[in-house]
Amino acid sequence: MRPRTIVAQSGAVWFAPHRFAADGIDYLIATGGSRDELDFEDRQWPSGRIERWYVGGANRLFLGAVGGDSGAWARRARPVRCPRDTADLMGASWCRSDSRDLLYFSARNSAGPWRIFVAEGHLATCSWDEPQCVLAPSVGSESEHVYLPSVLHDDRGWWMWYAARDGRHRRIHCARSLDGVEWHREGLVLDCGPPGNGDAYAADCPSVLRLATGYLMVYGAGTARNLHAAYSADGLTWRKLGVVRTRGGPGTPDSQYAFYPALWWRGDEASLVYAGEDDGRQWSILDGGVVDLPHLLRRRAPDRHAGRAAARLMRELPAIDSSFFEEPADAHGMTPGYRSADGNVRQLRPSSTPVFAVEDGGSWRVVKLGRSAQQVEREHLVLQMLADYLPVPQTEVQYFDDRPVLAMPFIDGTALPKLLPGQPERARCILGDVVRRFCRLGLATLRPYEAGHQSEPAYPSWLLADWLRERSREDWEWLDAPLVANAVDLGTTARTELAAAAETLDHTPGWLTLFTGDNHLGNILAHRAGSTYTIVDAEFGGMIDLDYSVAEFISSVVKHSGLLHNATVDLGSGALRARFDVLVDPLDLLRPAHLGPGPSTIREIFAPLPVDLDRMRAYATAKLHFRLASPDGRPPAFGVAALGLTVLMCREGTVRA
Repeated sequence: MRPRTIVAQSGAVWFAPHRFAADGIDYLIATGGSRDELDFEDRQWPSGRIERWYVGGANRLFLGAVGGDSGAWARRARPVRCPRDTADLMGASWCRSDSRDLLYFSARNSAGPWRIFVAEGHLATCSWDEPQCVLAPSVGSESEHVYLPSVLHDDRGWWMWYAARDGRHRRIHCARSLDGVEWHREGLVLDCGPPGNGDAYAADCPSVLRLATGYLMVYGAGTARNLHAAYSADGLTWRKLGVVRTRGGPGTPDSQYAFYPALWWRGDEASLVYAGEDDGRQWSILDGGVVDLPHLLRRRAPDRHAGRAAARLMRELPAIDSSFFEEPADAHGMTPGYRSADGNVRQLRPSSTPVFAVEDGGSWRVVKLGRSAQQVEREHLVLQMLADYLPVPQTEVQYFDDRPVLAMPFIDGTALPKLLPGQPERARCILGDVVRRFCRLGLATLRPYEAGHQSEPAYPSWLLADWLRERSREDWEWLDAPLVANAVDLGTTARTELAAAAETLDHTPGWLTLFTGDNHLGNILAHRAGSTYTIVDAEFGGMIDLDYSVAEFISSVVKHSGLLHNATVDLGSGALRARFDVLVDPLDLLRPAHLGPGPSTIREIFAPLPVDLDRMRAYATAKLHFRLASPDGRPPAFGVAALGLTVLMCREGTVRA
């Protein structure tokens, strides 16, 4: 989801925000300066890649009330007083106690280290006494710089969490105080992660929020250049929770960095503001929306073995021929895959997003390379959210320089289409439960469509509509013949169905809901026994058009389950007659167990979700685009039968074999 821009200004950089509410006003303090005065140096990654690394500038702090367009705050914000002999300021944190307004921030002179200062003053007038230094670099892990404080005052006293650098890495430290001025160091409280983790290079720029049961921290993960979270009951011992905000894709305001978080209470909701850097090195202040606290605190502990499996695959990668990365016509089909000489690396699914099984340390993991950094991070974040509702694998993102890969446990299971022919009742039980869980998830995450809030699926509606129009304009005779399916005159033609579907998909959706974005039946893996299963692959997941997700169930049952067989087609007697057998009624296959036995309709199965049946049917029709190809001009038996079956399912509910 594209973030809303709060502050942006041409020729300027805005970063390290602090957002808070006081005296009925929403305030923002941000670091700002001219892009022309920024200092960079070249940093070399282990692979040899050179990156331009920001090291400072001539920035100042600005304070103002939030409101208006993205330039309004910058026009009316007032500068904060600088300490004497300082050339650069960064990162503020405001705190009030006993009617005192205290402003903490980091500053340095042109050649010296970053230090942390405090100034007492009046928030409403942005007037501050001469700042005084309260924390300077020390020894060990904070020997070079201390900066970017996050300060709280609660019933246990004064707390400051801050970043410190030892000449190589940034880590998060803590200090405590009785009066907010004299501080006692508690030491390192959140270290960098192990190699491969998103915070392996740095755990940076903390922002901490007091909860009823403890403390929530969001911080910058230096390797991933995105935002991670951690939780602590006492403020000193922290449990990492993983990524909470990823970078956006090309063209977004946070394509290069999603960093410098600011947690704050918007009423009774925990909310997030952060800074993003775009492709043109423009920094702006962005709204990250509401933080889902219950979900964050329920997250599973990290898989500590994921990194070894990912590293093993990356060592093998140079030996894998590029032919194994070519995308086959059917990514779920049987295609030769790569196998290492020792048998410890095996390709599970050849495609442009190859998936490998890797044995390391006596256990198997699955490692997915992904199409891009953004999609790997997005899939991981979506699976984290889906875990509250669906049985999905626990994933970890591992970074090798700027390339992330997704690692997860190996699932010893059978893809649902392979289960259906021999164990139809077991397949029915599993798929019905998937639909039940989808409906529950849909109700919990349902929201009206808003432009910019929709995650792009593998096949967006505009592309499907173009395909439908292309197919509907073919000059094949059979497209205009009345369509008959298993002796039922459907009162339509194939051309009419294709054209109507294209027109329907030109309109925006009504509702969005969280889902995987690719509910292919092959992505449902039944475990060895019983009705347990795991859903894999959320590469295109996120907030998806509700009708698209429902149509994916319908189209995958029709195309991938194997229940439609013995298809024939005849163009005689002035009609296009499709005949076919079905192993089971496809709607009965989708029907959740709690509905009991009996005839079903799509509306009953997916109740009480507000499914637009016309739009859902249009998507399901579009998914038959390739099955309706006719190179020789003759009607394709399976494609026409699948279209007839789809129309029957959408119109009548039950299907006659």
